[in-house]
Amino acid sequence: MTYVGYNWSILANHQIWSYSGKCNMYFQVYAWSEQDAINNRSTVHTRTKILVENKNPSYSGYRVEQNWSAGVTGAPDYSSYATLTDGGAGTNKEYVLQNGSFTVNHDSNGNASSKVHYWFNGTYTGAIGSPTNTNIVDISLPSIDRTANKATISNVGSTYKTMYCTISVPFYSEENQWGRDGKTWMDWNKVIKADTPFVDTWTGLKPNTKYTGYYRFKRKYNGVWSEAVDFTTTTKYPNAPSKGSVSLSSVTSNSAKVSWSGFSLGDMATDYSYQTSNDEKKWTDQGKATSLTLSDLKPNTNYKFYVRMVDNYGQPSLAASTSFTTLNPEKPNVGGVECTRLTPYGGMFAWHGFSANEGATIDHYEYSLDNSNWINVGTDTQIHLDNLSPETSYTLYVRVVDNFGSKSDSATCDFKTLNPEKPNVGGVECTRLTPYGGMFAWHGFSANEGATIDHYEYSLDNSNWINVGTDTQIHLDNLSPETSYTLYVRVVDNFGSKSDSATCDFKTLVDQFKLAYNTNLYQTEILTKDGVDILAKNGVNLIVDTIGKERLRTAKVFYNDNGVIKKIKAVYYNKKGNIQHYKSYEN
Repeated sequence: MTYVGYNWSILANHQIWSYSGKCNMYFQVYAWSEQDAINNRSTVHTRTKILVENKNPSYSGYRVEQNWSAGVTGAPDYSSYATLTDGGAGTNKEYVLQNGSFTVNHDSNGNASSKVHYWFNGTYTGAIGSPTNTNIVDISLPSIDRTANKATISNVGSTYKTMYCTISVPFYSEENQWGRDGKTWMDWNKVIKADTPFVDTWTGLKPNTKYTGYYRFKRKYNGVWSEAVDFTTTTKYPNAPSKGSVSLSSVTSNSAKVSWSGFSLGDMATDYSYQTSNDEKKWTDQGKATSLTLSDLKPNTNYKFYVRMVDNYGQPSLAASTSFTTLNPEKPNVGGVECTRLTPYGGMFAWHGFSANEGATIDHYEYSLDNSNWINVGTDTQIHLDNLSPETSYTLYVRVVDNFGSKSDSATCDFKTLNPEKPNVGGVECTRLTPYGGMFAWHGFSANEGATIDHYEYSLDNSNWINVGTDTQIHLDNLSPETSYTLYVRVVDNFGSKSDSATCDFKTLVDQFKLAYNTNLYQTEILTKDGVDILAKNGVNLIVDTIGKERLRTAKVFYNDNGVIKKIKAVYYNKKGNIQHYKSYEN
C-alpha cells in the first residue's frame, strides 16, 4: 500500500519505450492528498506524465511522434497527439499529460484508504511498438483528527447575583454554545484559543439559587463538538436586612407589650417576615406584625425579647432586643383569724380566707403577738399559743406572704386568757415532836392543767409565809415546851396561784430534863466530850446539884448549838483535870 501524503508521491513509473537502454520513455503517475477535516474527507490530486530520458552523452537527441491516451479513475481521461523529444544529450524532459482529482471519505476515526486505477495507451511513430499499461494502486491517506477533547472548568464561584468559572479549551474554537439548567443550547460563538484559560461570568441571577451551567465547543479544525462540561453553584445570599429596634410598653406582673420598627430589606430581596424569640435559638414567625403582647409570664421575673427580619431568601437581620422585669403581683388578700379554744395560759387559733393574687402562690403564714416579732409557721393554718399570762388581754396578728415576698394586710384577733384554777390542796402532818419543835411533812398538793408547782410555803400560827422551794418537809425548833401551835402549808403554781392551806395542830412536849446529884461529880457544870459547857435551851449552863449522895438519874437533855436544838446523848465530867464519860447518864 502506497502512502499518499500532503506532497507529490509517485504511484507508478512504467517504462513504455527504450532505445539501446540509453534512450527511454516512462509513463508516470503522481498523487498528493488534501484533507477536508470538516467533512471528514480527502481530495486526492493526481498527475500523469511522460518522462523522456537521454542517457547518451554523445547523442544529441531524438523525437517520437505519439498518439496517446491516459486516465486515472475519478479524474477525466485525456488523449492527444504530440511529438516528444528529449532535452538533449544526457538530459531528461517531462510531458504532463493530465491533472485530475477525486474524493475519498474517511471513517468515523478519520482513517481512509482507496484504490487508484490508471491506464496508458499509445502508438508511436519513429518508435518501436505500441505499448499499453493498465494498473491499480492501493493507497492510504493521512488520518483526519476527529477528536474534540473536553474543556476543563476551575475556580467556580458566585456572588448573590452572579456565578463564574475559569474555562480552558484544548483546541481553537469559533463555534460554541452554552446552556443553563438543562435547557436549550444557545449559540455563543466566542473566539477561543487553544489552552488559553479565560473567565466566564453569568449575570442577572437570583440570590440563594442553585444553577448549573453547561458548555460545549466545536473544534475549528474538524468541526467536531466536544463533550459538554458543566459546573453547579449556588448564588450567595443578598445583603441581609438591616437591624431595627424594639420598644416596650404595658408591663404587668404576667404580661408585656413589645413593638418593633426600623428594619429594612437588603438589595435584591422582595419580601420579608418578622421572627421573635426569647433565647435566639427557637424563633417564631410573626408575619408582618410589628407588635406583640407577651402573656402567661411569671411575676418579678427577668425576660429578654428578640426580633429579627427575614427576607424571602431566608436571610435574617441582626436581632434587636429588649430586657424587662415583670412586676410583682398585687399583695395577697387578707383573711380572718379566730380563737378556737382558750386556756388561762394560751389557746388555739385558726385562720382562713387568705389568698394570693394572679401569678403568685402562698409561700407561708406569719403571726405576731402584741406586735412582737413575726414568726413563720409555714403553710399551717392554725397555731397553739401557750406560756401566756392568765386573765390577760392580747392581740394576735396573722398575715400571708406569697412566693414573691409580698405580704397581705394583717387579720387580728383580740382575746383574754382565762383565770386558771388554783392548785389543789394536800395534807400536812407532824412526824416528830420535841419540847422545842418538831419535824413536819406534807403531800397531795398538785397544780391544775397548764400549770406546774413552783414552790411551797408555810406559816406558823398565821405568821409570815415562808418559801421553802420544792421541799416537802421542814424542821421547826426554838419553840416553847408544852405549847400549842398551828402549822399552815400551801402550794404556789408557776402562775402564782396559791392553793388553800393545809393545817397541822400540835403541842410541844414537856421539858423532861431531870438530874440528881451524885457525890462522884466534882464540878457543878455538865460538859461535852470536848470539855465545853453544855447550855440549856435558854442558854444557861446546866447545873448539877452536887449536894447529896444520889446518883445521876435518867434524863432527856437538849442544848442550843448555834440556834439548832440538839439532844444530849452523853454526859462528861472533869475528874482531876481529865474529862471522863459519866456512864450512869441514860438517854
